[in-house]
Parts: sequence; structure tokens; C-alpha cells
Amino acid sequence: MKKYLTVFSVSWSNGFVYRLNFILWRVRSVIVILTVYFLWDAIFRNGGVIFGYDRQQILTYVFLTLVLRSFILGARSMDVGGDISDGTLANYLLKPINYHFFWLSRDLADKLLNIAFSIFEIFFLYFILQPPIYFQGNVLLLLVTVLTILIAVFLNFFMGFIASTTTFWTPGNTWGFWFIYLIIQELLGGVMFPLDILPKAAYNLLMLLPFPYLLYFPINLYLGKIPPIEIFRGLAVSGFWVLASYYVLVKFWQLGLKTFQAEGH
Repeated sequence: MKKYLTVFSVSWSNGFVYRLNFILWRVRSVIVILTVYFLWDAIFRNGGVIFGYDRQQILTYVFLTLVLRSFILGARSMDVGGDISDGTLANYLLKPINYHFFWLSRDLADKLLNIAFSIFEIFFLYFILQPPIYFQGNVLLLLVTVLTILIAVFLNFFMGFIASTTTFWTPGNTWGFWFIYLIIQELLGGVMFPLDILPKAAYNLLMLLPFPYLLYFPINLYLGKIPPIEIFRGLAVSGFWVLASYYVLVKFWQLGLKTFQAEGH
């Protein structure tokens, strides 16, 4: 456990070393959220309820997206493909360390750094824009929301790692599958818009996939817009995808190591 805490500490420190990369990532996140904010603010400028949301709810959704996107979707494991492609993975396989725990430790450090800055950004944007924000007072609902956020963290870690391990079979395409996964999680995770504004049939189909449980489900759970029966169904579906993605990751990893050549190392 101590060695993974050391990895966590070093990764946290590295976040302050590569300041430009980190700042550019944060600026990108804020620009995306501001674009979505002004879009929805314009739509709800005259008040009323649209797509089942009022102005307070939709703007709260946007602000929560900024925080949770940093914590849940931010991942360092995209670099796993580089380790596989250039053979650096061989160095880790020879060390007394679990490679997956190593990257999970790095991921958690990166998430903590991101959420620290995103909270600062939220307060700054709130002071500038002064939007109406919805505060959930149901303690039980808040606890379940925290549970769904933790599920989302592990779900994203496993699925992102799977995307990176495809490099075992496509060494010349180190980032391709990971960026495809990045685009899918942005579109189907609820970053740009709440998924329940889609037609009912499309929405029901999406809720069987893992992506809505990354952002949309935890945020709408906080807003109190998910009925109790759908909460239990959502927990069951997201729990299934955590187990399924972990199983696929283990199988991919075992098969990938059999093909790993460690060229240059």
C-alpha cells in the first residue's frame, strides 16, 4: 500500500511540474462548460420548463458537469497505450508492483488535483455569472449520489484502460481507440446535454449502456429527477457494467501480454 501512496504523491507533484499542460486542460474544460452554459441560458432566458427542466435545474446541471467531468472523466490511463507501444511496459512488469494499481494511483492523484481546481473555477464562475443553483437537501439522496460517483470513477477507469490495451494489437495506433472512447463518453455521458431530452426509445436504449452512468445519472440523481425504481435499476445496470468492464479488462490484459514484444527494451 505504501508504494502506491508514493506513486500518488509523486503524481500529485508532477501536476505542478507540467503546469502548461495542466492549465491548457483546465482552460479547455472551462471553455466547453461556458459554451454549454450560454447555450442553455439563452434557451431558458424567458423562463418556463423545457424538456422537463427549469432554468435553475439546467444551469445546476451545467455547473455540476464541470466538477464531475474533472473528477470522473479525467484520466491518466490514456498513457498506458504509450507504455505498450514503445515497450516501456516491460520495465513495470519486472518490478514488484501491480501495473493497474499503479495507474489507478496516478489517476486518483490527477482527479484530486482536477477537482481542487474545478471547485475554484466553480466559485469564480458563480461569482461572475451568478446563476440560480439548486441545492439538494435529502441526505439519503446525497449519499446515493456519492455512491454513483464512485461507481462512475471505477467504470471510467476500467473502460478507459480497455481502450488503451487495444494498443497490444495496434501498436501504430497508440491513441486512436482512447480518443474514440473519449468522444463517445462526451456524447453519451451527458456532458453536452441531459440525455432525457432525447426521444423515449433512444433514452431507454442509452440507459442500458454504461456511458450515461458516468455523468448524467449522478447529476440527475442529485437534482431529484430520477424516480426511486429507476434509481435501483440504474445502480444495478451500472454495477453490472463495472463488473463486466473489469472482466473484459482482465481478459484483454492476459491476451495482450501474450502478444507483447517489448521492442527496444
